[in-house]
Amino acid sequence: MSGQMSYRSIAEWSFFRFVLYLSPMIVFYFLTCIVIADPSDPVTNYKEYYFSSRVGFFGTFALQLVL
Repeated sequence: MSGQMSYRSIAEWSFFRFVLYLSPMIVFYFLTCIVIADPSDPVTNYKEYYFSSRVGFFGTFALQLVL
């Protein structure tokens, strides 16, 4: 278990630390929501959909790299 991230050794948790450790997965969820089209709004042209959502996707991806 030496290569795995283990949070058992952290004796004192704060809300800020909890949010800090949880935030990369939250941002990853937002990335998947941006990439995958909403089923209730069918996409007819995926190239157009990509270019309309690329700024939000790559901006969120930059945030993921920072976290």
